[in-house]
Amino acid sequence: MDKWIKENKITSSIILIILVIFAISIFYSQSVQTSNNFNLQSKCSSMSGTFFTNKNYKISQGDEYKNHYNSKLDKCFILISSYDIKTDILLMDLYDALEGGRYGSFTGHNNCYFASSLNKNKDVCWLDSGDIWLGGNDTKNADTHVGFQGAAIGSGLGDNNTKTEFLKYIEPFMNE
Repeated sequence: MDKWIKENKITSSIILIILVIFAISIFYSQSVQTSNNFNLQSKCSSMSGTFFTNKNYKISQGDEYKNHYNSKLDKCFILISSYDIKTDILLMDLYDALEGGRYGSFTGHNNCYFASSLNKNKDVCWLDSGDIWLGGNDTKNADTHVGFQGAAIGSGLGDNNTKTEFLKYIEPFMNE
């Protein structure tokens, strides 16, 4: 009986050591990955600032940007917005800050109700539209389109939801 207890204690000790080593390796792996993601996000932030400046956008003129390193796609995205408060016109473009490809473009109003009151025209947002290019090649037809379709295509019109739909389509680029 004493021999059996000693053998099981040794086996239990070996299993415990293996579990501790396994836990440490998982913790270390996650720590390295978190550190790597932080470094890539920091580089993305720096590249985005340079991209913004090189495209001649200016914060003093109502331009702003958000950036995000997308670890799933291994890309640095920058969403640039330009807003004119007098007309409520909003322009948004989503780029790869490193390669320069454009992944999304929106032209419309920030708030259709506010824009309508400015223009005394309730249909002011009917021309709002946005395009999304999944591969970042805006020289091709868009993979997804929201809002106004154009007279040649059909009756699709922009409305107060067009901006929200555009943001929903580009969300995976800016959140993963």
